[in-house]
Amino acid sequence: MPIKIIKRIVDIITVCAIVYVLYLGYFIFFDKPTTSYEITSLYVKTGYAYLTLFIILIIRTLVNKKRAA
Repeated sequence: MPIKIIKRIVDIITVCAIVYVLYLGYFIFFDKPTTSYEITSLYVKTGYAYLTLFIILIIRTLVNKKRAA
């Protein structure tokens, strides 16, 4: 696959991951989960969202480095 297509896919996934983190942040700060199950579930989802964002940013760095070379 050409680098340009991979870069476009990584850009789309990055935006989706950031929006998902913001979406979960809304529920953490404004919706105030009440039961321990809701709290645990929300924080696990937030952890997965941050992990996804971290991995995508690493891939994005590698793609940019490959493009510059």
